[in-house]
Amino acid sequence: AMHVAVGKVLLILFPERVKQQVLAMNQKNPHFSYDNWLPTFYSMQYFWFVLKVRWQRLEDRTEPGGLAPNCPVVRLSG
Repeated sequence: AMHVAVGKVLLILFPERVKQQVLAMNQKNPHFSYDNWLPTFYSMQYFWFVLKVRWQRLEDRTEPGGLAPNCPVVRLSG
């Protein structure tokens, strides 16, 4: 909720800076159109989606000796 609230405030106060940040995050995606996606950022729909994804991550568990959950992997080498 805090992420969405802060994002909404920043979007209102500094729209050009938020636009630069969002475009920088999606440089590798040629199908990304800022004008099409802007209305969804920091909306209630966005909030519920993020909440659902976070909730699903809470269920990522495994038993000793079982298969590992399908979760993101981070390499310390970059």
